Amino acid sequence: MYHKRNLSGWTLFFSLLMAELFTGCAAMPPVEEEISMPLWMTESGKDSQAYSGIGAASGYDEAAGIAAENNARKDMAAIIAKDESMRLAEQLKAQGQYIQGENLFGTVRDSLLPLIADVEPAGIWISPEKESWAFLSIQRQDWDRMRAADRRTSVPVPTGLEQFSGMNSSILGILNEMNLPLQLIPGGSHTPYRLQLDWFVTDQLDNSLQISATLSFEQYGVLLDKRLYGPILVSGKTLADAREEGAALILDLLYNDQDFPLMVKKLTVK
Repeated sequence: MYHKRNLSGWTLFFSLLMAELFTGCAAMPPVEEEISMPLWMTESGKDSQAYSGIGAASGYDEAAGIAAENNARKDMAAIIAKDESMRLAEQLKAQGQYIQGENLFGTVRDSLLPLIADVEPAGIWISPEKESWAFLSIQRQDWDRMRAADRRTSVPVPTGLEQFSGMNSSILGILNEMNLPLQLIPGGSHTPYRLQLDWFVTDQLDNSLQISATLSFEQYGVLLDKRLYGPILVSGKTLADAREEGAALILDLLYNDQDFPLMVKKLTVK
């Protein structure tokens, strides 16, 4: 499908190019002038079975090659994002939600970029005008398999309570006990999915407080589900103890929410 990059195909390409230029064959024309325009420069968009991207950058050193590759990756991400944003829009529509198309597309495209960072160039070329070009491609069926199999889910530290509250670490254990069809990653970033818990605490004057929490589920930066737990009123304790007790009660509500794992499975298992 694709492989991890070493120093990029451009490193080898330019090493060979420089070796060729310094062999003493002064009569040889520059390498970039010998190479005719590759077929992918004109035919890449015609392959309906693949997601492809083409990028260019001025210059023909390694830095220009890497810039061209990055631009090709952005082009590929935009093409994949068209299909993924349409799929997510249908899911949101079924749930009675709506996001403006441009906002949805941009969010999905930006989230996809780090997920395709390891796709290697399928072609590189230096034009007679001394521009670097890169071509990236992945079969649509390979992308579909990868998307279906990649259940990595970031679980950031919850917001709204003290940073080192025991309730913040308890959320990961509870989510694991729910046997969600997700690969939960504490903290985490650049993952297809994200589960974010946010606490909301209102201290009262009589040593009581009101506490609630929201749990958000996202794919490619798009909010698919958000549910509220609470509010719960806790009193008769110090505010610090009340916050911990109230948070524990909220987590009990989450743990007993039988609809939550069903929703996650519905949106992730095809």
